[in-house]
Amino acid sequence: MVAGGAGIQSIVTDIGPHTEYYIPRTGTVQYDVMVSNNETRMDEIQEILNRYKLNKSVQVKAGVFDCSDISELIWYVMTTNGHDCALVVNDAVLKNTGNLNMHMFVWVATSEGIIVIEPTNGTDPHKQIGKVLNVTENDTFYTSGWFSSTPEKLRRGGYVNEVRGITADYPIELLPLVRETCVEEMCREQRERMEQETTLEKMCREQKTRWG
Repeated sequence: MVAGGAGIQSIVTDIGPHTEYYIPRTGTVQYDVMVSNNETRMDEIQEILNRYKLNKSVQVKAGVFDCSDISELIWYVMTTNGHDCALVVNDAVLKNTGNLNMHMFVWVATSEGIIVIEPTNGTDPHKQIGKVLNVTENDTFYTSGWFSSTPEKLRRGGYVNEVRGITADYPIELLPLVRETCVEEMCREQRERMEQETTLEKMCREQKTRWG
C-alpha cells in the first residue's frame, strides 16, 4: 500500500463525538472506522512488528516515554515496510468517572478495514514493538478517535509533547529501535515453531488422558 494515510481516509466516517461515552476536546473531529479481522493479514503485520524492538536503554514511563512515543515508532516501522497507517488519539473525559482517558495507538489500512496496533497495554516493546489487536466495530475505544496520517501533522495539530514528528525517511540509526538480524529472525522463528509443537504435544497428551 502507498504510505501516507490515503487508505485510512477512504474507510473512516465523520460521526461526531460518541456522546454516550466521551466528551471530546472542543473543536476536534472524531472519526469511526471499519475494522478487519483477517487473521492472515493480522499475522503478517504482527510478523513485521516482531522484527523490531525498543532499545533496552529506554525506560517506558508515563509522561516520559509512553504510548505516544511507541506509537510513533510503530508508525515508522509500518510505513517503511510499505503500509498505509495513521496515529490515533483517543483523548476524552469519561462521563461516568470524569477522568481524562488519553491513549495513542496505530491504525493500519487494509482493503477490508483497519487493523489496530496497541503500543503498550499487554505487550512489552522491549521484546516486540507493538501488538496487533483483534477488535470489533463495537469497541468504540479502538475504533474511534482523532487520527493523523503522519507524526508531523499530529505535532502541528498541537501534540508537540507527545510525538517528535519523525518522517519515513528518518535514519533508523537515530531512533531507539533495534531491528533483528537475519540470523536472529531465523532463531526466533525456530523458537516459535518449537513452542507451537510443544503446545500441540501437550494438547494431544491431555486428549489421550481424557480418553483414558
